[in-house]
Amino acid sequence: MSSMHIPLHWEGTLVFGLSVTEYVLDRMADLSTGALVCPRYARFVFDVETSEFLIGCVQEGGGRVAFEHISCTGVDELTWITACYARPVVPGGDTHLTLRTSTILRRLEPFPAADFPTDPLAALRKALLGLGTFGGASVVDDLLGGGSVDGAADGVPPPPSRMVPVVFESEPSSFCVVERLRRMALADQPVLPSRLVVWTDAVQTLPR
Repeated sequence: MSSMHIPLHWEGTLVFGLSVTEYVLDRMADLSTGALVCPRYARFVFDVETSEFLIGCVQEGGGRVAFEHISCTGVDELTWITACYARPVVPGGDTHLTLRTSTILRRLEPFPAADFPTDPLAALRKALLGLGTFGGASVVDDLLGGGSVDGAADGVPPPPSRMVPVVFESEPSSFCVVERLRRMALADQPVLPSRLVVWTDAVQTLPR
């Protein structure tokens, strides 16, 4: 899996951007029976002050959406929480939780000193380059079979939670990988920067 994180706007300690991901070898499908959302594009917000990532994405076709929260919870630890939802079948219908994952990753060595630069873009770059190699475990609640928010439908209970071992390694990509992801994003044009708006009290309406 190769990813490129493109900052589109920054304000205060927050950096807003787009992630472009290519799944060369899909090992994510083993976590669930099709409930996990792994799209090519996702939106992210990085908080320089708290070192937190918030990610939102939609499945190809728009049937499911997912939200992720990644935070540093120790000198050598990351916590990664994911929730996937099925959109209502009809307008005004119920939203169904299809998958929950809670992952704790322990870095082989403690993180480098988190003295992030004051420039938000430089801080984002340092955070991404400083990930490294982790081992850990993920608790997976696959609720796709139940098909409802609490995982039960028509009296069918959800399957039991599963513990999945995780090995995660992040390293800088080669120039060829970066160029391939760049061309992919330019060809698809997933975001029109001229139509992006960061909500503030002064903004009352969004552009159409």
